[in-house]
Amino acid sequence: MIEKAIDEIDFPSLDVLILDEAQDFTPLQWSVIYKMADNVKKIYLAGDDDQGIYKWNGADPKYFTTYFPGRKVILRQTRRFGEEIYRFSQIIRRGIFDSVQKR
Repeated sequence: MIEKAIDEIDFPSLDVLILDEAQDFTPLQWSVIYKMADNVKKIYLAGDDDQGIYKWNGADPKYFTTYFPGRKVILRQTRRFGEEIYRFSQIIRRGIFDSVQKR
């Protein structure tokens, strides 16, 4: 279905395209976004490379963090949890070698 959309659909012109959870998109899904981008004035991508859980399905956070052009804003501090949880997450994070340093 996605391949058919890439080949056959003329996506409409859009002022803004917002893509959330971008770290979990597969290369095939990114192909749709690239095609849509031809007719979009402004694109916002949101996601967290540390939360990429679909690598088993072909998703690669590098499409989101590296391969898509534009200005990047890295949120270096969370307000969702306290310092103790942050310190624990850094212990877990040591095994993740390709994520962007957040703090």
